[in-house]
Amino acid sequence: MPHAEKEIVKIIHIRLFGEALNYSLDQSLNTIEEIDKFLEAIFGSIKTYFELAGELVGTKQKNAESVLSYLSSMRKLDKELIKAASKDKQNLDKGVIKNEVETDCIRFLFL
Repeated sequence: MPHAEKEIVKIIHIRLFGEALNYSLDQSLNTIEEIDKFLEAIFGSIKTYFELAGELVGTKQKNAESVLSYLSSMRKLDKELIKAASKDKQNLDKGVIKNEVETDCIRFLFL
């Protein structure tokens, strides 16, 4: 690991507070990538509902991708959209969002 990355990791450790600090006390986080994955696991993606919705619209099945793999990635996006909507504090019912996402998924599967 480059010296600069070690220094950045130290600074990030020093700057952690609240839940991130509490959860990180028993973790061995030595790279920026490890810290990034750790924080995302606790707090979720930083993408907004609209960014993820844009990804959903732009997601197409790849040539060599199986239908099951494609559907799995769509389900993952569905879960991320619901989390993002809650995180964005939008007053949207999760059931409504889920139904809209499922409708969009079906629509894009057959276009």
